[in-house]
Amino acid sequence: HHPSLSPPKTWLELRERKILQEEAFKVAYQSISNSSLNKKRKAKIPKSKTEMLPTLEETINAKAQVDLDPSLLEEWMCQEM
Repeated sequence: HHPSLSPPKTWLELRERKILQEEAFKVAYQSISNSSLNKKRKAKIPKSKTEMLPTLEETINAKAQVDLDPSLLEEWMCQEM
């Protein structure tokens, strides 16, 4: 099958292939980053491990909870209007 039709495997590939609008990608990626870091801090996971984000596949398959940041959504919506 053609590589451009296959689903992206990484966050970088998702952004580079421009599957989402740049602002939509920013909202999703920053929300996931912030959510993951906050959860790991609450669980008292050492800082060296806080850089790990859920993979794109985990996120797409709902194996990682994603809570979109309302302030990022609001900022994006204001830009669209």
